[in-house]
Amino acid sequence: MSIKVTKVAQDRVCELMRVQNFDPAAFYLRMGVKGGGCSGLSYGLAFDSELPDKSDKVFEVEKAETEEGGKEYFTVFERHADMIEGVVDMPFRVVVDQKSYLYLNGATIDYVMQGLTSGFIINNPNAKSTCGCGQSFH
Repeated sequence: MSIKVTKVAQDRVCELMRVQNFDPAAFYLRMGVKGGGCSGLSYGLAFDSELPDKSDKVFEVEKAETEEGGKEYFTVFERHADMIEGVVDMPFRVVVDQKSYLYLNGATIDYVMQGLTSGFIINNPNAKSTCGCGQSFH
């Protein structure tokens, strides 16, 4: 398994990096899990420029796919997976620490706009339950 990023989320990350003048070669999207929130664990997404630890998972290549409903997404892989047919370089890197990856393997980063509210959400098949805000899980 791996991590997925929807086309909408990828476009939004690229836009935010451009607006903040973040060079994708120097910055990446760090995805993580930490203790806290109403359900015990919470997600974190942030731009980071510190070099990843050697134990971190660094996702640099992607393969475009489409769900049955027509939603476009990208399955992202570490560099050594570039032998998979159809894989291309990502416009930005996603970094996940090893402990967080245990919880996030198979998760999808999405970006939703509902009414006056918008933001990134994590759809995680590993979560046994989630809170109402979607930022916390167990």
